[in-house]
Amino acid sequence: MNPVESDLRKRGFRPVSSDLLQHDDMTKLAATFGYEILKISDTTWLRRRERGRGIPLEPAIMPGPTIRRTDVSDPNTYDFLQDYRRTSFAKEQDKLVQFTTHSLRASLAKGLESSESFRRWHSLVRILFFSNSIQLRSVLEDSALPAFFERDPDGRVQVFMLKEGVERHFGLLRAAYALSHYSLARLRASGQRFASLVEWDAAVPNDYLEAVLSITQASTYPHVQMFHGGPFGLSFSFVLSMSFF
Repeated sequence: MNPVESDLRKRGFRPVSSDLLQHDDMTKLAATFGYEILKISDTTWLRRRERGRGIPLEPAIMPGPTIRRTDVSDPNTYDFLQDYRRTSFAKEQDKLVQFTTHSLRASLAKGLESSESFRRWHSLVRILFFSNSIQLRSVLEDSALPAFFERDPDGRVQVFMLKEGVERHFGLLRAAYALSHYSLARLRASGQRFASLVEWDAAVPNDYLEAVLSITQASTYPHVQMFHGGPFGLSFSFVLSMSFF
């Protein structure tokens, strides 16, 4: 081990594959997640930045309003829906969902008659999942929220919205994973496009939003304190004032 390599290792740097960081996006990804990159001769060195020196990540999930019983009739409660309608998530939802508001309300009424408490609560988020961005306010204001607060007046509903840019981060992570198995030289030699940075499916990031909320939900198991769901890119977390299970 030469003196330069020894010094770098003492300072916390570790050698990585040059191919891994050859792509500009990979270099940006490393910097974004708080790593320092140093290139000496043919070797690329990487180390984690000291606490506080990394470039802060823009949050992937934006918390919306917290809705309580007294907020249901307030028009300002639903301002977040205007932002949602402008997203690619809403456009995807509108293309796939074609249910009438009447059929959604009928589905809710049937679900609330279930003898199983879980199915009664789940019927609230199910109609939100099958609502398009135009009818969403009506379904919330006239059906889902009143039904929830009628059964739990002290409960609350927390809104979460997924940022559209999150798909770009997933693309970079897919590319980093691919490059940990195959070098850029090998990928180029294959003659095929490297599609990991392409936006694949606007619905996929929504799975991560629901997964994060599911972890919170499972943390109180076997007592269920909340349930959640909604259209693509938007989730409503119904938080119970007490465990009903």
